[in-house]
Amino acid sequence: MPGLIAIAADNLHVTDIVEKAPREEAPSLETSIGRFLYTPEIFDYLEKGWQEHKEGEYFHTGAVRALAEAGKVVFKRIEGERLDTGAPEGFLETLLKYASTIPELKAVIGRFKIENYLT
Repeated sequence: MPGLIAIAADNLHVTDIVEKAPREEAPSLETSIGRFLYTPEIFDYLEKGWQEHKEGEYFHTGAVRALAEAGKVVFKRIEGERLDTGAPEGFLETLLKYASTIPELKAVIGRFKIENYLT
């Protein structure tokens, strides 16, 4: 799962964030889609996290968690469809959904379906 967040009772502040948590460890089903606005303060937390980092992908969730513990992370729920482009299937699906909203590109999709016997 992507980054999941716990929301305070005020329905505004983030109290925790867990990156790629198994469902049973998720603090909620509220998802962080990875869009943040930071103040320069984040860099101190990122530097500390990088010094403790061992190997593999570096996640900034430790820095965000530290800011959340200080009451400095807020949450804004957005509406809409979430499209995951992190895997080839999701990327293709997203591309096709977008292309189908543009008449000229929708025609290309239609021709491809006919030419390749897709229904």
